[in-house]
Order: sequence, then structure tokens, then C-alpha cells
Amino acid sequence: MAENTKTRLDKISTLLKDRNAIHLKELAEYLNVSEITVRRNVQESTVGLRIVGGHVIKDDSSSHFDLERNLGVRQYTLISESQKYVTEKRRIGQIASGLIEEGDIVFIDGGTTTPFIVEFIPKDLSCTIICYSFNAFMISKQNPNRRVVLLGGEYGRTNQNFFGMDPEILLSDRRISKSFISCRGISSSFGVMDSDSDSIAIKKKVISISQQCFLTADSSKIDKFGATFFAELNQFNALITSGSPEDCHKMKALEQVGIKILS
Repeated sequence: MAENTKTRLDKISTLLKDRNAIHLKELAEYLNVSEITVRRNVQESTVGLRIVGGHVIKDDSSSHFDLERNLGVRQYTLISESQKYVTEKRRIGQIASGLIEEGDIVFIDGGTTTPFIVEFIPKDLSCTIICYSFNAFMISKQNPNRRVVLLGGEYGRTNQNFFGMDPEILLSDRRISKSFISCRGISSSFGVMDSDSDSIAIKKKVISISQQCFLTADSSKIDKFGATFFAELNQFNALITSGSPEDCHKMKALEQVGIKILS
């Protein structure tokens, strides 16, 4: 292994002692190389690292439930989506993770923003993570302080979520402290929408059993539409988002219909 490659991998391993996962873009900036170089180094390494959903995580080879091997799939990334608005998504993850408290039971929705929430939860904080997203599961299970509940069903290779089980059965006895819900579009007039019909029933059920519910979306989702409506804005405690100063008018329009903005 080339010395530069070994040095980079050593630095990544050191960073992961204090982090659950680190996005490829952040590592590329830190190491002053391209994301392609980081990806290639990690994929060719033998130091116990892997890439999940655009994040580098520790490869827990001792796990008794190696879901990746059981599924027989090499890649688990939503490559096109996970590389968009990364800076905003990281900021959303930081804000959202700061709301999670010791002992919370937390629902993490599918999508490419929500894995950043799991990434930024402090390593020493004990909580329960409920998810149906493969990427959120793979990051969550790295930490022994996490109790992880993976909702079952058929594995969707396109969106990398598990679906098909009746959410009324899966979640009938659950109570959730805080839920973080993703979406495809947000409108002050038409509410919150998504294009993934398989996840709509889960989202609706989770919202109904959550003590606090937060909508997570980068600014590109505001004033956009999805195929299916699933919630009114007033069903959420706040919208967690992040954008440029040019997006301020969008935020104000949403605030005028009564939703709190955290950014």
C-alpha cells in the first residue's frame, strides 16, 4: 500500500474513533484529495472501513447479523442523491442531532438527509434508534450505546429502505420521543409530500405516535411537489433546514403558515 494511501486511511480511522460516520465530501476536504480518491482508498483498504450511503464507517466484521452479506449486494448508496446539497444536509444533521437527549426513542426516516442525523449523535449518548432505512441502520449499529430497531419487510434496492410490512403491526406498541421525517416537497399551501409511495404509511403512523415530530429537508425541497401528500405543516414541531440567504423568503412564507424553522 502506498505511503500516502496508508496515511490517509490512518487519519480516517483516527477520526472515526469519535464519530459514527463521516461523509466522503468532508473527508476529501480534510485530506485535500478528491472524493473519488477517498472512495478508492477505502474500497481497496484492509483496515476495517466501508462506505454506506456516501459515508465512511467502521466495518463491524464481528457482527452476528451482517446484513450486507446476507443481502448479497456490493453497494448500498443512493449515489446521485447523496452527493447533492451535502453541506446543507450536514448542517441539518447537526441541528437535529442536538435535539436528541439521553434515553430518547428516536425514529429516523429514509432518504439521504437523515443519515447525517445519526452521524452527529454524540457517541456517548444512549438512545434507541428506530428505522427502516438500510443506511441509517448501518451507521447506527456501529455504536454500542445505541439500541437499534430495524423495521422489517422487503428490501428496496432503489431507495434502500425496507417496506411492505403493515406499519400498524410494526409500530402498534411503540411510543416515539422524537421523529425526524424526510420528504420530497414542502408547500405552504399544499403541505408535505413525498414520491416514495412505499414509505407514506410508515410516515403517517410515526407522526401519529411521536411526542415531538420534526420535518427535515434541505432548501431545495421548499416550494417543490411530490406525488403524494402525507402531512400538514402544523403536524410538525419544526422544520429543520439549511440554505443560502436567497432562501430567506421561502422560510418566511412557511413561518407565516405557522411552522417553526430551525436552521
